[in-house]
Amino acid sequence: MEAYTGCQQLVTKQVNEDKSYWGLLCKYVLTNKYIWILSAADLCIYFVRYVTLSWTAIFLDTREVSKASIPLIFMLNPLVGSIGGISAGILTDKVFRGRCTPSNVIFFILLGISSYCFYLFAGPNHLFLTGFFIAAVSFFIAGPQSLLSVQISLLTTKESVAAACGFCGLFSYTGGFLAGSGASYILTHWGWAGIFNSCIIACATGLALIMTIWRTENRKSINKHNAGKY
Repeated sequence: MEAYTGCQQLVTKQVNEDKSYWGLLCKYVLTNKYIWILSAADLCIYFVRYVTLSWTAIFLDTREVSKASIPLIFMLNPLVGSIGGISAGILTDKVFRGRCTPSNVIFFILLGISSYCFYLFAGPNHLFLTGFFIAAVSFFIAGPQSLLSVQISLLTTKESVAAACGFCGLFSYTGGFLAGSGASYILTHWGWAGIFNSCIIACATGLALIMTIWRTENRKSINKHNAGKY
């Protein structure tokens, strides 16, 4: 994969480093700021994902969309989400030379816009736009959802990739938990506007977290790319 894409490990274990697995886990996962930042961004994306999965059908019902139409609106979402993940991968490999951060930035921005537009237009008078924007949400969720795991695998050592991805998984489930209990609290106190504003806030937070990785990933990727020429 490294030879084909130019995408290489950005953090490597020191040659003479003699550490136990627990020592590697502490150094390259638990105290690795990149893993914490990306895991927090993953929490944001999963919050939006589970809010749209769990609450959108109820929201559409309150907008007086017929119960027969709601399943049809969601019909293409799995396919659209798959296309979104593949598109994010192609964009990362072909345009950004294996750097995930620029792709994630684009997808987070467009996800926030799509979430807001869905809130604005959802209803029986705009069924096409309702279906289009909920599909767009699925498309743009799939990009960061796929790429954040790739970034995490590159920003830790090969010896601790599985542990780092598992650590990130804890944040994913936390995002799902907040999308249930947290969104229920938001709905009770601030209504549906609060629910979709929370999705936009989650996108903005995830975007801000991802941006902190930009320079680091870019610099290390360039160094690795240049080193491969000699």
